[in-house]
Amino acid sequence: MTEKILLDTNILLNAYFLVNSKNKEKAIDIIDKFANTKECYISIQTIMEFTNISINKLKISKKELETYITEIKTLFNIVEYNKNSILDAINISYNKKIPFFDALLAQTMIENNIKTIYTEDYKTFKKIKEIKVINPFK
Repeated sequence: MTEKILLDTNILLNAYFLVNSKNKEKAIDIIDKFANTKECYISIQTIMEFTNISINKLKISKKELETYITEIKTLFNIVEYNKNSILDAINISYNKKIPFFDALLAQTMIENNIKTIYTEDYKTFKKIKEIKVINPFK
């Protein structure tokens, strides 16, 4: 069985919104590599973060955002956290001294047996021993 991976929000943001950069190319390559595969996941949290940044920071149109979200939901398996995940994430956040939402993403991965994350946020996720971190932009 192939190991499960998760793409962090920054991979999607780089792919969809950067203009003519090496990071954009690398992010698109990752999406192309893992789209429509059984082993690649996106967290519902990632979709929410992507949506929030798109609306509040990037100010993209509703139609454009709906197109992106529909595409993302089609390309990747979606994994969710549950009501118990939050308490476990609080423990991770305090114990590892990492931001709560990163801890929640890590806990979601652990609960769903996802071992690897592709992210720019290497320093944060490397503190979680159960997770292998790949920064594709280095």
